[in-house]
Amino acid sequence: MYYTLIVKPGLKTRRRVTLLKKRISNEYGYIGTLSNKGVHITLAYLKDYRHLDMDKVYNVCKNIKAFNIGFDGLDYFQREKNGRILYCLS
Repeated sequence: MYYTLIVKPGLKTRRRVTLLKKRISNEYGYIGTLSNKGVHITLAYLKDYRHLDMDKVYNVCKNIKAFNIGFDGLDYFQREKNGRILYCLS
């Protein structure tokens, strides 16, 4: 079984990200979702777990204080004609 651990920011931050996505959509024709429900940061992909003890995960994360995030660059995924997806550094 596979698990993905994510951090979901508060509603105010998710709304700001959604506004940014709408600006990109208006300028470049962004085709992803414009909902703020899916805004998140992926922390980890956990593979081959038959059972994930959420109490342990919660105990690791519960004392994390709020933090600010800034942008240091822009990277993207690019799908080629053969269906391959490339991770591109700008």
